[in-house]
Amino acid sequence: MINKISISAEQELEALNTAITDAISKVREGIYVSINHLETWCERICKSILELPSVESRKMASKLEIIVNDLDILKDLILRQLTAMKFKASKKK
Repeated sequence: MINKISISAEQELEALNTAITDAISKVREGIYVSINHLETWCERICKSILELPSVESRKMASKLEIIVNDLDILKDLILRQLTAMKFKASKKK
């Protein structure tokens, strides 16, 4: 029999934050990273937080703020990476 493991919204936030931090590190190393799954993950977590009692969801506000800031950093890094790749490709022509 398979036991269903319930992961709390707070644990999900921690895991998402780790994934974003890892993606930032990889992009800084010059590694291309696909972030398609992060959007879906963020939406799922936000929905689960909205379903929580307000007292519990307020506790996660600072963690959400950190995640939003990290996502902004990741977006900027990826845009720079893609711009550099595009520039490099245009030089080869």
